[in-house]
Amino acid sequence: MKGLMLAGYRSERMVSSQNALLFAYTLYLLGRTEYKIDDAKLRPIIAQWFFMSAMTGRYASSPESTMEFDLARLRPVKTGDEFMSVLRQVCDATLTDDYWAISLPNELATAAAINGSYSI
Repeated sequence: MKGLMLAGYRSERMVSSQNALLFAYTLYLLGRTEYKIDDAKLRPIIAQWFFMSAMTGRYASSPESTMEFDLARLRPVKTGDEFMSVLRQVCDATLTDDYWAISLPNELATAAAINGSYSI
């Protein structure tokens, strides 16, 4: 939960995507147990991952397939630095300048009451 606080989430009511939360926690546990990354290094990247996932609705449709795809990216990873690098690469590739300038404003302009961008 401290990682989510780094991402700006102050209460559970702010978390609208349980799938994003579960997968972020899964990544946290992998980082801590499999790659022996200490909390001070791991929390910021998990916060970034959760923020990216919640903002984009990454796990809104076909969450199991998306999670499996994300886990497959980690299969060749051997070190904690590689683990964090993969997570950063996905976040950077997802939250591009075009996302902020084009995609997000278009999502916010839709008439849909429920959408990943409003769930923050």
